[in-house]
Amino acid sequence: MFSIPLSLVVACAVALAFPWSRSSAQDTSQVHSEQAGVTVNGDIVAGGSTLRDWTIELVSFSPAAAYRTVPQEDGFFEFRGVAPGIYDLRVTDSRENVLYTQVVSVGREKQTFCIRLPATDPAEGSKAQTVSFQELQHKVPRKAISEHNKGVSALKKRQLSAAADHLKNAVAIDPEFADAQNNLGIAYFRLKEYGQSVEHLQRAVELAPGNQHANDNLCLLLLRLKRYAEAGRVADRVLKHGSGSAVAHYAIAVSVIAEGGNIGGALEHLRSASDEIPKGHLLAARVLANAGRRIDAAHELEAYLRSPETGSERPEVEEWLAELKQY
Repeated sequence: MFSIPLSLVVACAVALAFPWSRSSAQDTSQVHSEQAGVTVNGDIVAGGSTLRDWTIELVSFSPAAAYRTVPQEDGFFEFRGVAPGIYDLRVTDSRENVLYTQVVSVGREKQTFCIRLPATDPAEGSKAQTVSFQELQHKVPRKAISEHNKGVSALKKRQLSAAADHLKNAVAIDPEFADAQNNLGIAYFRLKEYGQSVEHLQRAVELAPGNQHANDNLCLLLLRLKRYAEAGRVADRVLKHGSGSAVAHYAIAVSVIAEGGNIGGALEHLRSASDEIPKGHLLAARVLANAGRRIDAAHELEAYLRSPETGSERPEVEEWLAELKQY
């Protein structure tokens, strides 16, 4: 029986949580019809700062899409026609400085997000800062923030050595700066220094257990390194804390399958992940085919081929589907 190896399915998902490894998203907000997606709204509170020059964005990298809006005077904002998926929720000022960023998951029903930013000193308004929930509880030295932002800028430009240097400076100044630890882990990943990448991602999760971005990054890196049991433990902890992370569901499924666990449970996790991670259909098809459930496996492949994320593996999947239908 023809089957796609587990290593292919794992590798296909690894890029999901490493946004700096992707190209910049193209603004496709004008081509999404309101009927094609869901409504996302929320409110932003910024400690008395003016909101009129700020922009709020939802940016997806796979497939590339961007939705932009501006908050009203009372802080209310709304996006319409948003396709389900994983996005960066960002707040930028008139100079395109990033004031806030968080990875969020948009499902198939109307959602609301609340953004809380600390008060800003008008005299410092021109200086870029990246503010996360963790930073609201931990005062990060200004010099560490400066080094961090330089590192993020270098990551976006794929200047990996420079990025790592700036981010190392940031964590040397403030070892408890979770965002810097996370992004240094990403830099080391791109430099293929995987041991150090795991170390810094683990530190980011320790500092900010609720940071979905860091948790997802750690899960997927552990999968990439074939440390399936560890990935499963991290993902299990994430889900027990109430997160609906599609990456965590996917990581648990891969871990269970690799460790020879309950296949029924793995399939449930893949169903929870597949709307946002279409590659989950491939892994579900592999499991079902190996269990002799060819019709169900074929349905999973058909669902994958209907998704917008099919890539170079499409001919291989189509060949597999045709073979399943012969029985």
